[in-house]
Amino acid sequence: MRTRKNVRKLIVEYNAAADKTTTALYRFREAVVALKAAPSQLAPPHTQANRYDDYVYIHQQSMAGHSNNDPGPHPGHRGPTFFPWHREFLRRFEQDLRTVAGDPSICLPYWDWSVDRTSADPGWPFFTDFLGGDGTGAGIVVPDGPFASANGWVLAIADPFSNNAQHQANLDKLQRSFNGTLPTRAAVMDALAVDEYDVGPWNITSAGAQSFRNRVEGWVGPQAGANTHNRVHVFVGGSMLPGTSPNDPVFFLNHAKEDELWAVWMQKYPGVPHYLPLDSEPLPAGHSHLVRLSDHMESLAEYFGAGTIDRPVDLLDHKAITWYDTDLPDIVVESGPALGFTDVPAGLTQTKFIRFRVRTPRTVSFSVTAAPTGNFTVLGGPDFPVVPDEANDSEVLEIGVQFHAVGANVQVAAVDLQATVVDDEGYYAANQGDPFVVGTFHVELVASNIVTTDSSLALVLDRSGSMADVAAGGATKSTLLKRAVGVVHSLMQPTDEIGIARFGTTADVVLPMTAASAGLGTVLTGTALDPAGATALGRGLQEGSGLINGPGATKPNKAVIVMTDGNENIPPFVDDLPAGTVSQTTFAIGLGLPGQVSDPVLDAVAANTGGYLLVTGDVSSDTERFTLAKFFLQVLKDATLNQTVVDPAGDLLWNGGKHVVPFQVADTDVSVDVVVLTALPFALDLRLVTPSGVEITRDTPATEPNVQYVVGDDVAYYRLMLPALAADLAGSHRGRWQAVLTLRPVDEVVEEIRTQENRTTVKELLTRLRTADKTVPYNLSVHTFSNLRLDVELAQKSREPGSTATLVASLHEYDVPLIGGAKVWATVSGPGYTGVTVPFDDLGDGTHRLDRPLKRAGAHRFVVHAEGRTSGGDPFTRETLVTAGVWRGGDKPWEPKEASDEEKKEERGRDDKAERAGESTVDVGKVAERLRRAAQAEPLSTPVKRRDRRPGTPGNLFVVEGFVNPEGGED
Repeated sequence: MRTRKNVRKLIVEYNAAADKTTTALYRFREAVVALKAAPSQLAPPHTQANRYDDYVYIHQQSMAGHSNNDPGPHPGHRGPTFFPWHREFLRRFEQDLRTVAGDPSICLPYWDWSVDRTSADPGWPFFTDFLGGDGTGAGIVVPDGPFASANGWVLAIADPFSNNAQHQANLDKLQRSFNGTLPTRAAVMDALAVDEYDVGPWNITSAGAQSFRNRVEGWVGPQAGANTHNRVHVFVGGSMLPGTSPNDPVFFLNHAKEDELWAVWMQKYPGVPHYLPLDSEPLPAGHSHLVRLSDHMESLAEYFGAGTIDRPVDLLDHKAITWYDTDLPDIVVESGPALGFTDVPAGLTQTKFIRFRVRTPRTVSFSVTAAPTGNFTVLGGPDFPVVPDEANDSEVLEIGVQFHAVGANVQVAAVDLQATVVDDEGYYAANQGDPFVVGTFHVELVASNIVTTDSSLALVLDRSGSMADVAAGGATKSTLLKRAVGVVHSLMQPTDEIGIARFGTTADVVLPMTAASAGLGTVLTGTALDPAGATALGRGLQEGSGLINGPGATKPNKAVIVMTDGNENIPPFVDDLPAGTVSQTTFAIGLGLPGQVSDPVLDAVAANTGGYLLVTGDVSSDTERFTLAKFFLQVLKDATLNQTVVDPAGDLLWNGGKHVVPFQVADTDVSVDVVVLTALPFALDLRLVTPSGVEITRDTPATEPNVQYVVGDDVAYYRLMLPALAADLAGSHRGRWQAVLTLRPVDEVVEEIRTQENRTTVKELLTRLRTADKTVPYNLSVHTFSNLRLDVELAQKSREPGSTATLVASLHEYDVPLIGGAKVWATVSGPGYTGVTVPFDDLGDGTHRLDRPLKRAGAHRFVVHAEGRTSGGDPFTRETLVTAGVWRGGDKPWEPKEASDEEKKEERGRDDKAERAGESTVDVGKVAERLRRAAQAEPLSTPVKRRDRRPGTPGNLFVVEGFVNPEGGED
């Protein structure tokens, strides 16, 4: 922001600089010298020797033709136009300096002569490198500095200021004769104490008690003789005495100071007229040169031409021209009188910002004078400084306010703030150096509609004949689906709701929306999901829409999860469904290869509703046994607003060592689920170690209500509300946790099997044990309901091999971007490659980007990792999975093919192996024996797997002979 500063600051900077050519003082000085070499812009007969002399001439003409004994008013002098006339004069001069120098940052400095009064003062401008010193010899010629005649500073137009022959012989040289004293600070403060701009008769006789203008112009005041402005001209003497006074560059520093005082005065008295007389003032008969508020001033436009601002009314806003370093700031509350917090999930915290736009030349300090109550908190403080950057037109201050969503649905509070500046000059405050309040602000805080985190989930599941195909571990796709649904159900909150629709050749609802705590009935144990028929995906989505939009889905967080292993082939097809059919957030899982699982339509449906599509790829190997369940688990996590902290996999051995998985819990986290997917959850010994070292076991829930341990089919997990332990609040929240996994002793597992009344469960244990090959694979996922989230979007412009997937990851904390310090990368696997680590580019706004070519046809998995520190300084990790698929012909228009009559038949289509497995019986003894043998096996080292502008009047024009300053005392 362009700011005119006290020349003291420029001098101090200049003296301290190693390279003085870069300083503001040097650049200003050189611009003045350059203006003396620039051509005149005045038309004949007014043309001068150079552009600088144009200003000398214009000022001379404004004072020419008037007797020195005439009290005024005159153009720009001895009357009300003193301030606005010189304001425009300075504005044009400053513009020309910028133009000739090619430097738009150049600003006129002002000389505070009430403070820097002698050569011993740091702001004294009369030294060789700047304005040069006092005149010497009989001719009082300035001998040094860039404005000395010896250095080329020639006065082509100069009026005589005395009858001294030596003085007159040297009029073409800059002359000075320091004499008397400069204006005092008391004279300045005396002028600023007057709260009227001017008063009749609008000239040098206007009473000082009612004329701020006359006091500053210097015709009246507390010092004997001339005061303020006039006194400076008299003190410098020489070339500063006649109407050609701009020959001395100090003229401009002096008038910049008077203009600064007018600016200060206007800010001290914002409610009074800042120029008088007003337009309503009758002009006296035979008046000459009296200018009212909207009249045009003389001796400006006739010289400067187009673009001249020559009406006082148009010059009242000095900040539209330039700022001074003594100005008070302009502050706007851009965020408005209130902050609203709406739709905040219960238990989480949302941050909103009180946003101030501040235009200021000096530091402004904001502080909270009344803090909000209840669940509202102001972040940071107690003071919020705004330090201006000269390169900026304004600064922005954002003060964060957080709302923690607990309690009543509507909550109201307020925060009061004030802004202050340090009044170094003592112009505004009671004492010099005191803080001065420049603004007070009251901001209402309103929170409404706290959203519970309870969820309604509608599952739309494929039961087509192909679901009988054998997949990982010898299990059918249907079996994997049932297990995954079982895991999802186990992990749902008891107050959540779940409904299930199935589709084959037809579609229907097999489980109406019901509380998760009520179970799934026989959906998983009966024949409802047995494979049969074709793939009526559109019909399935219609049924799912009915569930999630129906009266049974009462929870605020609603989502649909659709899974299929094939391309839709029964109308109505998804693209033909009525608009709005799929309106809730939808997540899709394709069990199979890209191009074979209705990818284009499911991707569009999911992306348009705020969800996403995951495609498993080939799941025929044993290592993919938990893939479908993991995909469902991730979708459940995202559907219920949770985040993944870590997600490693490994293999446990009977009689093997412990697997220790460390994970970070941060101050932003509200709750944590530690979930293990395994074929033998009952055989798992899962323990947690808190940051303080306390061990949490399956028995801990009996004494700690914030801890739950649940064992279900294919899953065991801890659910923790943080802090987890009442007896150790500080040690059971933020910090480094550990999950410790081992297999329980064999005898203990055998005994549990012997007493197992659910023979179906025993049968499943035996079946899984047969495929375990003496190891028990597991997948551990740590999820957190948190105020810090990682969101990843994957976009593909093409689905052909060789195309590029673009991933954009964003980190948010308390609903605002988390900027700085976080690292994001992906571990990428796909056809022909596994576990390739690729870094994201940090875009600097809390987002990170990766462009990855997809060279080969197939499914490409991206495990996106993030790590860094929260605003509170805690370490965190996050990760999530996204997939991309490409296939030959992938960009061809999607044209679903209708199934044949044969495919439409309601046949079971079950695989023979699956049927035989269903008919097998359980031999508990064999289970026990197999466990014992596995326990005797030699332990293997199986590491955990991780994913990462007339003639002149002679004489001294600033003293009127015979005119007595009515207020002047002794100097």
